[in-house]
Amino acid sequence: MANKPVWSTAKRPMYNMYIREEKKEMKLYSTLVSILCIALTGCSSTLEKKTMDRLYSLHVMPLLEGYEKELAEDAKMMIDNGICAKIACSMTLVPEGTPAVDKAAILAERYRKFKAAYKGDPSDIGILLQATIGHGWTPASQAPFQKIILIEGKEQYRMCPLDNDFRKYIDEQVSTLAKLKPDFFMVDDDFRFYTGHTGCFCPLHVAGFSAREGKNYTREELAKRVVEDEDFAKKYDRYLRDTLLELAGIIRNAIDRHAPGTPCSYCTCLGDARHSDEVAEILAGKGGKKMIRINNARYLTAELRTLPERMYQGKFQIASISPDTMILAETDTCPQNRWSTAAALLHSHYTASILEGCQGAKHWITSMSKHKPETGVKYREYLQKYYGFYEELARNVRHAKPEFFLSAVLPEKPLFINPFITSPAPQFCISGNFVNNIGVLGLPANFDKNPGNLPVMLGKDEAKSFSKEELEHFAAAGMIVDGMAAIELTRRGLSDLTGVQAEPWQGRQISCEMDGDTFFRNNGLYASLTPQEPENSRIVTKLFARLSGLNKEMDELAPGLILTTNKLGGKCAVYAGAAHRPHFNNFTWLDLDRKQQLLNVLKHVTGKDIPHVSGDNEVYLKALRLENGDLLFAFFNLAFDPMDEIPFVCPGNVQNVEKLLPDGSWQKIEYQDNVLKTPLMPAFPEIIRVRF
Repeated sequence: MANKPVWSTAKRPMYNMYIREEKKEMKLYSTLVSILCIALTGCSSTLEKKTMDRLYSLHVMPLLEGYEKELAEDAKMMIDNGICAKIACSMTLVPEGTPAVDKAAILAERYRKFKAAYKGDPSDIGILLQATIGHGWTPASQAPFQKIILIEGKEQYRMCPLDNDFRKYIDEQVSTLAKLKPDFFMVDDDFRFYTGHTGCFCPLHVAGFSAREGKNYTREELAKRVVEDEDFAKKYDRYLRDTLLELAGIIRNAIDRHAPGTPCSYCTCLGDARHSDEVAEILAGKGGKKMIRINNARYLTAELRTLPERMYQGKFQIASISPDTMILAETDTCPQNRWSTAAALLHSHYTASILEGCQGAKHWITSMSKHKPETGVKYREYLQKYYGFYEELARNVRHAKPEFFLSAVLPEKPLFINPFITSPAPQFCISGNFVNNIGVLGLPANFDKNPGNLPVMLGKDEAKSFSKEELEHFAAAGMIVDGMAAIELTRRGLSDLTGVQAEPWQGRQISCEMDGDTFFRNNGLYASLTPQEPENSRIVTKLFARLSGLNKEMDELAPGLILTTNKLGGKCAVYAGAAHRPHFNNFTWLDLDRKQQLLNVLKHVTGKDIPHVSGDNEVYLKALRLENGDLLFAFFNLAFDPMDEIPFVCPGNVQNVEKLLPDGSWQKIEYQDNVLKTPLMPAFPEIIRVRF
């Protein structure tokens, strides 16, 4: 049995037929367009020919000796059935042994055997350089190259990009593989300095930076300066980036010497996203199309509550990348079995990633160290079943815009968040404070840059990260601000943007917050708020102290929520409490009364009634305006409780409601008495299109 594939697609013969016929039509169309492109431009890569306006997904596949036939049959099945567009043969090149083992020669032979067994189009097959610098695992036999030295002086088994012998090794390895003429290369995300690491402070980098600056630094001096002086940290960061770009150039040159024009994409990580555009541009080569796989995987995450936060982190990376770049999601299921990631979670993840602008994915759904096909059957089943769903969703959202408000706004340009400060551990992006709350309450949780005239929500990180001009633009459209953001705006002399002066709380211990008779739990972290123009402000809630939880008598302390109109005419709401997520303090936000209050606040700021899932259903909701004016809503049930129907308040004169089916078609559904007559199962998102 071990030598026979057990991938099964026989359960959906009509669907398989539909996919095959559609792919024939697309191949004919692509061929005609390719001929035209060649006639007009003289060149055209297979990447551009086969991704035209379609999702582009890669399947990461091991090269396991003795299983070439099984792997080849699986690869062809997946491509024929829309599960993926290309096969990325995984090759780990991080050096081992003294002298370093010629891994490329061994892997090249395995690649030839696999390709000989493959009965499909040879241009379906490319190479993933799964490790170059190294992911950090220490092998039994180490290579003699200079290793990366972390800020505290600890050596890590990752190769320094400045080591000339290592550079020669990588050049030779990539050259060997380029001679195979693969359809594409992809460089994996070990090609980085920061995420999970702290840069490199090895003797080569210390000496090189010293020479650049005309000074004679020690590692200890550099380590101290980059923590204490942000401008200095930016200088050292640029130097590290430059050394990585040099290594990227060596890889690109090796490809071009033996397989000129071969596409090469790049996998980035959250902490390194601000460098990814430059790395991807070099790897893509002259005139090549940039492609970046962002870092938004959810390894060993069996629950969905953190999905909104992870999608926000992915969108933060996308915002750092130029819009002419193709973005792939990281739908990895590592370690490639359903104890790590359920197939339904893979489906949710891919759907959510498409909503944020991903144009495909790098699927890692096959066991890498041993042939265990039974662990991947359900992944393939779902990706095949929902092929049409993903394509139609991507087509709808390609030019869609967020609607109503942004629960987090993203910077126009990549931010420098000091990666050398390790205590507390760097988060590498703005925290998107409100996302943690809005994303589970069934209120629209959109995040984007260029918000236009949409009101935005701001936490402390956002208030610190945007320029005065950007904040003024936000304020004119309206803002919802937490206490920590209000303090930061006051510190910067920008309290007139909210009409509220804020200082750190130094008064008595706060017991609770009250809106009339409505009680809200203690937040744990507050600002002291003072309206600048009381006549132009309305205090909605107040903070109180009391002797005990059983004592009804309370002392009023300060405002808890203030609604204002700022000097620019924008409506604002300022909370004294923080929109943070530590421990139990989040309970002050995860509350039905608070949810109703948020809806009232949003109406004040936006001037509109806000669509929402009613009740205490734990739902992640996206709201997008389509090109034709329709609204598209995406519902993710984050809880373990199935919903027989969706209680959904959608203001306006609703004329028609449709849901997206797995095959990519739309089905009309009933919407009556603020209820969508369709179930919402855990981990199975529903995409609903509404016409007014």
